[in-house]
Amino acid sequence: MSKLSQPNSTLSEARPFASMSQVHPHAAGVDLGAHEIMVCVPGGENTQLVRSFGNYTADLQSIAAWLKEHHIETVAMESTGVYWIPLFETLEAAGFHCCLISSRSLRRIPGRKSDVLDCQWIQTLHSYGLLESSFRPEADLIALRTLLRHRAQLLEHRAPHVLHMQKALLQMNIQLSQALSDVTGVTGLAIIRAIVAGERDPHKLAALRNYRCHKDEEEIAKALTGTLRQAQGRPGGRSISSCSSNPWRCTTSTPARSKPATPRSSGPTLKFAPGKTARTMTTCPRFPNTNARATARTLPRLVKFAGISSASAGWT
Repeated sequence: MSKLSQPNSTLSEARPFASMSQVHPHAAGVDLGAHEIMVCVPGGENTQLVRSFGNYTADLQSIAAWLKEHHIETVAMESTGVYWIPLFETLEAAGFHCCLISSRSLRRIPGRKSDVLDCQWIQTLHSYGLLESSFRPEADLIALRTLLRHRAQLLEHRAPHVLHMQKALLQMNIQLSQALSDVTGVTGLAIIRAIVAGERDPHKLAALRNYRCHKDEEEIAKALTGTLRQAQGRPGGRSISSCSSNPWRCTTSTPARSKPATPRSSGPTLKFAPGKTARTMTTCPRFPNTNARATARTLPRLVKFAGISSASAGWT
């Protein structure tokens, strides 16, 4: 048996016990909801003051003024959906040190569940320093992160619509995907836009090829020989028409029914309201990015839309 595993029976001494002391005496706790915000601040003689506020901008400013009246320095709030963002930014602009608390850390230390008890529990834990704040980047990084997340969503939304365009072309026996490596490239989009504009001659469409395309005009003309006259009558033609103008913002529309639908089982006939337009169906499956080179060209447009210069963003 090693010496480390042997108990020390001779150790016997009295040590002072340091009780828990408040780390943040001027701390407040906030419980956020969709329609109501509960704020708790420390009161006199071991009491807590709880007050409810709305979620309008005027109410958020009233919260900041009420916290200043009670000399609050730091505020802890739970990251509930996106409800915390307006209050966090308002209190941070007012000079308060805001702590964003993850719901996981609050579940580790159980407490009774109600709006009033939650804000009291958050204020108590925060005053004793038992809550760990989550990372919150600076305002410039938040804007850049939002921009990059929006670009990633555009990439995910783009992939299924490109597949819709390829399916519509294959239904018309236009083998453009075999002649071109990418139907959304320079040559592919030029040909698709010409088809939507009304051009049907395969040789004129093949003349739109870019000089860097590996296939010659004759082979592209063979791939473009199909049933183009049926493009406008198919739902796929609508998909090509909507997606070719702007492949980043495209939707697939379901044509409105001209006649009332008859159910399979016996019963009343389903009737649509007069003047009802077609319903837009948007899908967002997680398809992988199939064209990283083409999607990278949209990043400068997004940077320009967000008001960030290319030099500061690092894409010069």
